[in-house]
Amino acid sequence: MAGMKGGDRLMARLQGIADRMQTAGASPSVKVGFLAGATYPDGTPIAYVAAINEFGATIPREAGEVTIYRKVAAAGTHFLRQGRFVARKDANFASTHAHGAYTITIPPRPFFRTMIKERAKTWPAAIEANLRATAFDAAKTLTLMGEIIKGQLQQAIQDFRVPGNAPSTIRKKGFDKPLVHTRVMWRSVDFKIST
Repeated sequence: MAGMKGGDRLMARLQGIADRMQTAGASPSVKVGFLAGATYPDGTPIAYVAAINEFGATIPREAGEVTIYRKVAAAGTHFLRQGRFVARKDANFASTHAHGAYTITIPPRPFFRTMIKERAKTWPAAIEANLRATAFDAAKTLTLMGEIIKGQLQQAIQDFRVPGNAPSTIRKKGFDKPLVHTRVMWRSVDFKIST
């Protein structure tokens, strides 16, 4: 061992950790993303919505009826806001209309794959630095890496811009950030350590 250099010593130390874990039957890992059990307030799984955003989808809608709400001037002579729809709570006029079947097309917005492609090359150096900082404690290193990758994924959601939202979505949200609306998905990014 006297002839070993720093990199060789690190590799030997890492191999020793790996051998001990394999002997114990453990396979330590960190999973980062949208974990099982995370849901929107209506019960929709966040992982499902994230996958639709990541890969895109075409959603068929059946024919049916829709009620639209507007605001009419006090004199009843004309619609306010140039006839644009308003929230139900702000309306004083409602009308129900039949609509045919249609599809909603959500384009792919590969925020997760792009983050991995751009950031994964930095992870080995971060693992090495964190192993050294934690005296080669695998669980602590994985926790630190979980926090790092979680932050990178949240930043990818925040920064994503192309393709943008449809004009109708921009009007509804009031801004054009494709993956940001209620921030439930962004806040739900998490990680889990398995040892």
